[in-house]
Amino acid sequence: RRITGLVYIVSNPNQRGVKIGMTTKTIEQRLKSLNSTGVPGSFVPIAIFPSDKPKEEEKRIHKKIEKYRIEKEHFELDPLDAVLKAYRSLNRKTKPIFFDSVDEKKFILHLEKAKIDMQIKLQGKKSK
Repeated sequence: RRITGLVYIVSNPNQRGVKIGMTTKTIEQRLKSLNSTGVPGSFVPIAIFPSDKPKEEEKRIHKKIEKYRIEKEHFELDPLDAVLKAYRSLNRKTKPIFFDSVDEKKFILHLEKAKIDMQIKLQGKKSK
């Protein structure tokens, strides 16, 4: 796969929710552009998903989380929930790239918990 861009999840302490978008530039270039729009505060990167089809993958994520949309690319989601929902909607084996190791650890723990919950659920169905 040739990486042509990325899907990003960013937050701004002066805005509610997160922004989920795509770019064919680096995350640093995109943040510089976002932060120069006159919006109070600065956007902070949460996670990125390198992609060979960033526009298509951005649309797939937006469609899956439509019910959380505030407007345009802004969603009423906690940053970690946004990353989890994006990861699941992309149905990937590779994990996102995080900008905070604590967020990454929380993400991995959440995935492990979901896996265990599913195993318990499946065992319950087998015993019925």
